[in-house]
Amino acid sequence: MRRILDILQTLLNYVDEIDVKSFLVFLSTFLLVYWNTRRRTGVPPGPPLLPLIGNLHCLATKDVIGKLCDLRKAYGDIFGIYIGGELTVFLNGYDAIHEALVKRGSLFTWRPVSRLNELTFIHHGFLMHNGRQWKEQRNFTQSSLRQLCFHNNGMHIQEILNREILHLVDKLKTFQRPFDIETLFNISSANIVSTILFDCRFAFEDEKAHALLDLVRRSGEEFVIKEIYVNCLPFLTKLPVDLLGISKSRKAFHGLFEWPTQYINNIKQKYSMGTESYWDTFTGMYLRKIEQSAKGNVTSTFCEGNLKGSAVDLVSAGSSTVAETLKVILLYLIRNPEIQEKMYSEISELIGKDPPMLRDRKKLPYVQAVIHEGIRILHVAPFGLPRSVTSDVEFRGHLIPKNCTVLVNIESLMKDPTVWKDPHEFKPERFLNADQTELSVPREFMPFSKGPRSCVGETIARIELFQFLTVLVQNFKFLPATDGQFPEVKAKFVLSMVCEPYQMRAIMR
Repeated sequence: MRRILDILQTLLNYVDEIDVKSFLVFLSTFLLVYWNTRRRTGVPPGPPLLPLIGNLHCLATKDVIGKLCDLRKAYGDIFGIYIGGELTVFLNGYDAIHEALVKRGSLFTWRPVSRLNELTFIHHGFLMHNGRQWKEQRNFTQSSLRQLCFHNNGMHIQEILNREILHLVDKLKTFQRPFDIETLFNISSANIVSTILFDCRFAFEDEKAHALLDLVRRSGEEFVIKEIYVNCLPFLTKLPVDLLGISKSRKAFHGLFEWPTQYINNIKQKYSMGTESYWDTFTGMYLRKIEQSAKGNVTSTFCEGNLKGSAVDLVSAGSSTVAETLKVILLYLIRNPEIQEKMYSEISELIGKDPPMLRDRKKLPYVQAVIHEGIRILHVAPFGLPRSVTSDVEFRGHLIPKNCTVLVNIESLMKDPTVWKDPHEFKPERFLNADQTELSVPREFMPFSKGPRSCVGETIARIELFQFLTVLVQNFKFLPATDGQFPEVKAKFVLSMVCEPYQMRAIMR
């Protein structure tokens, strides 16, 4: 502050020599620039700010992950960057992340709420919500998925997976030329979630299903872009003209929210006819919870709005992540045929041609190691979902201001060279013990996050990856589109890490 006063005093010495009006314009501009380029005292360090955009220029690169790695080297495990006038704090490294998510997890459970969020989102579900609604909806979702999928020693989820994988295998048998497996994985993964929710699945050619998944992807990407504009130029939301297309975004989110309606109505009809048990689907269990709350005159957050919101949350979070991970793993298996053959040998020796069961996971440590390495080397959700704090928090010597965004850099764990030798190479053996007979997972491997906001579908996702990958390698040999020309590993960050499309061949074993 002393520095700015000295500067102003120097300027005042020249007031007599310049036009007063011009001086006031200059002074206003000077103060605006100054207050918009200063970092709040005590917050985590970071690069110098520019007027209006803050540190946005630091992220104007194709290699966002690499840039954040450079910022960590420059400013430490906890640094902050400003997107416009809004601070985002990044947590890096095991010690900082474990302390935030586990030791002090209750402080970092809040989701940030922005002006754009208030204008566009439907406020139902649990992923991006807070307080009582988040707690009740998450607890119910977690409990219901556990009861629904894992009663009778997990036979229900086993049956769901076996049916869907059989459809995928039959589809792969029809390809005579090289193909891109991305859309098949997207539909198959969505079908697992849809079967759990509504006991229904989409055909691979279903245009409505493709449109739904595309809407989920586009809505998220467009929201982030528009939020950057709002953070830099907040007055845009107050203009009489909708320059940002907020009404269009709101309409898209409303359309996404209404997607589950027909499936919910179908299940209601089945119950009214006495043809279906409440325990057959997540939706049925939720409808029963609504009835119980109403009969007991209990004030709760259970309503059809939150049922729709939870369904959208589960489809959004539970389909693309598994599909993208499977695509990444197959890419590395094509590039490393010796790994693929080692997997096949283990599968053939220990379970033969029988469909894999959940209990077989311990029998196939190498298969599990390949899955873990695939998750590690191209982690689909490098930052998870954003977090916040409800009041100013002192954390490891830094101020985390109320309502600021906190991002957990999981990628800093997955590529830490002090934990993983040659972190950018695909080496499944790093997840095996010394004699390679058992899975061995370092504590730094936490792809599904930790603490109260950890991934609610982690167990199901792990099972999906095991079942799909085991059956695929059991039945097919995956080859490059052209012999000797292996597809390159190319990925880009758009909300999540996305592996660029590639062509392959699948030959029956």
